Amino acid sequence: MEPINMKRSRLWLLFSVMAAIALGLASRKFPSLFPALLGKYPGDALWALMVFLGLAFCKPRASTRSIAILALATSCVVEFSQLYQADWLKEIRSTTLGHLVLGSTFSWFDIAAYAVGILAGVLIDAVCFRTSGFAADKRQTAHSAENPGNPHVYDKAKYHHESIEEFGLPDEHASNHTVPILRWLIENQLMSEFFLTECADELSRFRKGRMSIHELYGRWDRCLISDMLSEQGNAFAMHYFDFEKGAYLKDYCATLQGTLPSEFHVAYSDENYRRLKPLMDAAYAHWEASAATVVKLS
Repeated sequence: MEPINMKRSRLWLLFSVMAAIALGLASRKFPSLFPALLGKYPGDALWALMVFLGLAFCKPRASTRSIAILALATSCVVEFSQLYQADWLKEIRSTTLGHLVLGSTFSWFDIAAYAVGILAGVLIDAVCFRTSGFAADKRQTAHSAENPGNPHVYDKAKYHHESIEEFGLPDEHASNHTVPILRWLIENQLMSEFFLTECADELSRFRKGRMSIHELYGRWDRCLISDMLSEQGNAFAMHYFDFEKGAYLKDYCATLQGTLPSEFHVAYSDENYRRLKPLMDAAYAHWEASAATVVKLS
């Protein structure tokens, strides 16, 4: 299981597919670009890399593993099809495009080269293209820079509406990843006086079990912003709840996603909160201890 579902940039994938095609063609036209010992196999590896990147372009949210398996299966089907030598297929393979796409002669070494190319795709995907769906949604929807006078926005449900609709999930799933940490912050007295005053009635009802955490979050238009948190709460949230640098999403997905198709499929429940709470407790204790060490050293 990959802990975080990814949402890749199709623009960068398109550029990468074009680059793989260009390098593949260059490897055949200018074979001296690669060591002679490798023969034609760099071109085969680049062909498989192109297949991997092309599939990632078509399915930007698919896991790296599923894309790699599909790319290898596609490559093997094409290679084994070369054992079938029907006249009409030979005619297609005799064309430049047909030869480049379908090849002509079966070889186990070609399959090994495909595996190398797909492995390269896996590594490229891990280093260059993998971004959590949460972070990608936020970057695509939020302003490129926040106005200095405005509160810091940690998350908004509306950032994830497109993803929720894409998966066909209930609307509350746009908030399911945020309400656990909101509940934890409330339980650990890390909310601002402003929040406590504004939501006094709602907090009383929530603590008595008469209001759900989703309803309480809805009181703030399903946004988690800095005005809601105390100074200590904001310092910790900046460290832990940052979608790209913090560890919260990794903890959330590793603990709750399991075999679900994406992080957005995780349901909110008391049981899931109890499973995640020890990780938030530990993260806070570690952060607090680190902050205390920094103060002593200064």
